[in-house]
Amino acid sequence: MRVARWLELGCGLAAGVVGLAIIAFVLFGPIYQGAMCTTGSDGTVCTSSTATMAQVNNGIPPLALLYFWTLAGVLLSVMVSTFLHWRFGGSGLRRFLVVTIILLIITAVAGIDLSIFMIPSILLALVAAFAAQSDGPVAAR
Repeated sequence: MRVARWLELGCGLAAGVVGLAIIAFVLFGPIYQGAMCTTGSDGTVCTSSTATMAQVNNGIPPLALLYFWTLAGVLLSVMVSTFLHWRFGGSGLRRFLVVTIILLIITAVAGIDLSIFMIPSILLALVAAFAAQSDGPVAAR
């Protein structure tokens, strides 16, 4: 039982941290790449460039900001619910954990193109949920 408890805590917190890191990378990291080659008298000269989402879109669109703030809130909720269930146990907190993970899946899928980036966080959250289901009642600890 103790391994399941630690697995739940580790995977639940890692799901939140990984998800928040993914959001930061998508917002501020170089996710667009371009290359151009020109041929002249000097030979072929190739240049490459990268850009962030804000540079390509002339700022971050408000709807994208709303989506990322919502996703960050859900990830923080997964972390909090995982910690609360790990610390106090109980079926009510277990249901709260499962509901927040379902919200994470729905929110991640809502960002159609970006949902592929959230797969590691979703898988970690699912492992935390399954570990919480295998955990016994608080009195058995």
